[in-house]
Amino acid sequence: MPVVGAVTDEAARASARLWGCVAATILLALAVWRWLGFGSADGGDFAQYLLHAQALASGQPYGDIGYLYSPQAWSVGPPLQPIGLPLTLAPLLSVFGAASEAPRLLMYASLAGLLWFGARCFRGVGDPGTPALTALVAGAALLLLGAPNTVGSDLGCAALLWAGFSVADAEAPWPRWRFLAIAVVGSAAIAYRPAAFPLIPAFFAFALLFAGAYASMLLVAPV
Repeated sequence: MPVVGAVTDEAARASARLWGCVAATILLALAVWRWLGFGSADGGDFAQYLLHAQALASGQPYGDIGYLYSPQAWSVGPPLQPIGLPLTLAPLLSVFGAASEAPRLLMYASLAGLLWFGARCFRGVGDPGTPALTALVAGAALLLLGAPNTVGSDLGCAALLWAGFSVADAEAPWPRWRFLAIAVVGSAAIAYRPAAFPLIPAFFAFALLFAGAYASMLLVAPV
């Protein structure tokens, strides 16, 4: 006689796989449609990121990009962008060149990482299809806005943040590799967007609240 709990768990996993396939198919179709469309050309941040990456790839100083900046127009943009995304782009530009599709491919890969890790954090929440539907709604909104069609740090930072949340979201005892992984991913997220800096005090607060189980995080947070 089949065990009721085992049958229920298998049915839930089958439902989750089905919803995952449906969401992935829809998102892939939207991604292809957006890839073949036109990206936004009304911003300047993406050009600055590419110029920083080109400077790194060619061995020039990071700020030697010919970017015009005036303190009287401080809202236009900073003289230097965070180094995380240019550091990621520099090897791609060295191999494929600035005129290639490699930067945009990185943006689509960042979106895929964001949706994957974000969906993982919703496992066990609500119905079995909740992770897939969450990824579908978020991915469709970002694709319809054309977010991955221009080079920017938002998608990469968000992907790194959700990767950190996914690693941290575990009830099992924490091995040392998990502390190190969170430190590395958190540092990368801050390098992409300084707005991720609140992760550090949040890290300390989490460790203090659960000092018995996660006291080692107090040592990792400064990293």
